[in-house]
Amino acid sequence: GRSSYSGINSMQFDSSSSAHLRCQKNLDEVLENDIYIHHMFKALDKLGCDVVPDLFIKCRPCSPIRATGFYESRLGIVLCEDQAEGTSTNKRLKQTLRHELVHVFDHCRANIDSQNCYQIGCSEIRAASLSGECNFSREVMRLNVTTTIRKKQQVCVKRRAVQSLKMHPHCRDKAEEIIDTIFPVCWNDLEPYGHHPKK
Repeated sequence: GRSSYSGINSMQFDSSSSAHLRCQKNLDEVLENDIYIHHMFKALDKLGCDVVPDLFIKCRPCSPIRATGFYESRLGIVLCEDQAEGTSTNKRLKQTLRHELVHVFDHCRANIDSQNCYQIGCSEIRAASLSGECNFSREVMRLNVTTTIRKKQQVCVKRRAVQSLKMHPHCRDKAEEIIDTIFPVCWNDLEPYGHHPKK
């Protein structure tokens, strides 16, 4: 139920700070305008996961955690307003939110085991590939080098997924091996979009 996300509201923050106001403004614009995020909310609803954006997604300072955002079932999605690389621009916040929403979708769809490094790793691959954070500019895409671009995108997704998986202490030592093993299957799991977002 909605009350399970109330823990996020107890996090200490200054609602008048410039970082909070900037993050909230970017969040409002992204929630209103991003078609992929709209599609994700519809997909979550179809799966039976009740996600109310105003209650589920919040801008908060996360220090000392070094993250642009994170998802926890008891908190919802926290966008780290004090980490400029994740929330300081509309584009950065959009990619951070898309990334975390893929994790929400995967948890809703598959009830991921927090001790299973393969399941966590697969969600990290999907989040990196479906958020747009590894996309290269459309100008370059117009050139006839799409095979090279796709390979670069996959290298980026792998690198980011390994970095994220290493954040889980029990997965750290085998993160690269796990990501290599599951990458083809998880890269090709494009739910709920059916393709890798172009922007």
